[in-house]
Amino acid sequence: MGQLSPVAIVVSSLALILSVVSLVITNRQTRKTRTLSILSGLLDELRSTEYRRNLDFVLRELHLERGTEAPPLSALPREVRERIRPVAAFYNAVGAIYARGLSDLTLLSALMGGSVTSAWIKLQPYILADRATRRDGAGDPMYYRFFEHLAAAFDTEATPEVLEGSVRLKRWRAS
Repeated sequence: MGQLSPVAIVVSSLALILSVVSLVITNRQTRKTRTLSILSGLLDELRSTEYRRNLDFVLRELHLERGTEAPPLSALPREVRERIRPVAAFYNAVGAIYARGLSDLTLLSALMGGSVTSAWIKLQPYILADRATRRDGAGDPMYYRFFEHLAAAFDTEATPEVLEGSVRLKRWRAS
């Protein structure tokens, strides 16, 4: 068997390095494209009139009397459930996207602001009551768990200082 010449080894090594670099670049581009596609869908939902009405209902009209225990979501009147579930399901889907690393918290926070934590605070008692009664009373610890995860991340990691520092926001010059 003949030995490979030094030139062949160098050329093969360069080809391998270029292949790896190309793979890394392609992977990053694919991830960016996928993220942009996901974010486009999120923005469409956030801007929709129906979503805005449902979110407004959750934040402004849904009230639980102090000292009363929240009923499970499933026990609420149908018209109330139809206003709550799209909001909770949307934030649950966004939470799954975040948990899987498909979008970072800085970007999600820039798009949704405090609505995630505000909605979680309002819906938490109903969701937790529903969690406990699902599966014939055995409970379902994953019921809207991604929504809870997203709200917790917003509460602990998406502070104004962290967000401003992570994207290096500029301020308008004073007049």
